[in-house]
Amino acid sequence: MWSCNDFIFNKSYPQLALIIDSQGLNVNPKKSLTENIKWNEIKGFKEIKINSTKIIIIEVHNPSKWIKNETNLVRRKMMQFNNANYSSPNISAVGLDISYDQLIEILNKYYNQYKIEL
Repeated sequence: MWSCNDFIFNKSYPQLALIIDSQGLNVNPKKSLTENIKWNEIKGFKEIKINSTKIIIIEVHNPSKWIKNETNLVRRKMMQFNNANYSSPNISAVGLDISYDQLIEILNKYYNQYKIEL
């Protein structure tokens, strides 16, 4: 079966930063290449702005699952803060090899194509 993937890299150094495919969204491929947020676990995307930086909030059905599964203490605390204040998890195009508008367009395209209504 043929599958289309979008691999997004950091601008400053060649490291995979985000994987978007038919299975879901991997916001931390450095940790695991197979740990995706499945499209049916995502409720949608919300855009917020902090100072002048646009951030995409990934609204998930069960944010505590992702917080609980995080093994890095600093990252878990950041996720708890984000969940309490914005929803969790979130991503920004800052530092990526893609613009914010391109990123939100790709996310919405995949979400609309592969989401499964619960």
